[in-house]
Amino acid sequence: MMAGRACWLTLLLALPAGGCGLGVSQLPEIWDRSDPFATAHMEMQVKRAIFCELREAALEARGVNSSTYFYDRRNVTSVEDGPLPDSWGVQVTLTLTADEKSSLTPIVSIKEPLSPGRALGQSVPQSFALGLGGALSSQNIHYDKFDFYYTARDLVRNAGPADVCHAPPTKLLGPPTSSSPFVEARNLGIREWLPGAVGVTAFQRSSRSSENGEGAALGTQGSFTSDSATYDNKFLIVSDGSLSATWNLVRVGTGATPLIDLNRTRTHELLITVGPGATEKRVDKRTGRVTTRNLGPSASAFSSHLASQIGSAVAASIQGR
Repeated sequence: MMAGRACWLTLLLALPAGGCGLGVSQLPEIWDRSDPFATAHMEMQVKRAIFCELREAALEARGVNSSTYFYDRRNVTSVEDGPLPDSWGVQVTLTLTADEKSSLTPIVSIKEPLSPGRALGQSVPQSFALGLGGALSSQNIHYDKFDFYYTARDLVRNAGPADVCHAPPTKLLGPPTSSSPFVEARNLGIREWLPGAVGVTAFQRSSRSSENGEGAALGTQGSFTSDSATYDNKFLIVSDGSLSATWNLVRVGTGATPLIDLNRTRTHELLITVGPGATEKRVDKRTGRVTTRNLGPSASAFSSHLASQIGSAVAASIQGR
């Protein structure tokens, strides 16, 4: 009796970890679901944490990286040659996945004792067994995916004690969540990665569109030679619970395979690409002033980011998620 109670207690403890796969998988963990808007609040908190880490990393990248370029002994360094210039941008793809599945695998063996036989002068027990088994399983995969783009100018503009990083809108963000490792974005290594990536792209940089080697890199409008760097970070969190019950009676027995198995796998992936932006120059007819507008990521940066997305999707498909 005590063993039976222990088995059911194990099953009850496993239920919160695995949502059985019989309904839509929930992204937040069971302990955060008392909040009716737990999913939206978790995702907003994650987005804020990523933005704030990118802001700190961009400020640091501009502080530690600087390059000066000469052509025919003349300094031709332009605004575009500065570390992480305003025309550059950061593409971000955030993917949150919950994969829940359950399986029921009953196995019964019907035994029929037979009269003992004799071999080599000894009595040998005999029996006949007929095995019966079946399997019932269910799986649900739910993912939320977000794509957003920040220009380098937007990342560093208005940074200070009154920004969203230092004075978060707590009513909008809801109660603190612990359902994603990305909420603690300081542990992701973005601040360590971005300044180094900016430094690498500035070293032996791609060819410039101007013959004297100044200005934007080739490919900011369409080819594939522009500088860019990509960062990919993925967490897989797995919870699994099972219930096994074994009987070995005179005529009936059960197998050792778990009768019920519950599994919940959460995948949180962050993909970042930093590179030049596609820009458009406008001339004010009245004043003659030239302004530059960022139209989004350059074709090269976009292609690099897309390739990483496809690679991640293929890997997840191979793994069955």
